[in-house]
Amino acid sequence: MEGDNPDALWMAGYAIGQFAGDLSTATSAIDRALALNPNAAHAWDVKGWLNLYIDRADAAIEALQPAMRLSPLDPEAFSVASGMARGHLTAGRYDEAMEWIDRAIAEQPRFNTALRIKIVLCELLGHRDEARVWLERLREEVPEMTIESFSAYAARHYTPALRKLYIGALRNVGLPEK
Repeated sequence: MEGDNPDALWMAGYAIGQFAGDLSTATSAIDRALALNPNAAHAWDVKGWLNLYIDRADAAIEALQPAMRLSPLDPEAFSVASGMARGHLTAGRYDEAMEWIDRAIAEQPRFNTALRIKIVLCELLGHRDEARVWLERLREEVPEMTIESFSAYAARHYTPALRKLYIGALRNVGLPEK
């Protein structure tokens, strides 16, 4: 189609997937962007996250790898590292996930998605005291976060099984219900 702009397409795909929850349309936009420019690191990042929303961990990791390779010094690299962590967490590879989430937090210590992943991983690995420390950090960044508010957010971005895993971990370490 004349006038296709890969950057506009991946940005539209991101917005449609993130805010409207229409993952099919979002994926189509991202795939079109990547057909036009296979070197669009941000499009690969978004493709990875869209796969995470439907628990396609290995497909997500596969999509995130070119994002990392194409733009290793990107100021948004924490998003890719967080996605890699969530992919490994979803696949049950908690130690690998922890390596990635530590990298993400080192790059952007205020990214609440990364902080949530860190809390969940600490809890899953039996490090409850450490998980509580990270919960305090999360609450500094997002003081209004509760189980109820996270559940509402997670309804769009987490499958039921992953939502249950996160909510259980967050509840166990003391995130308030309301």
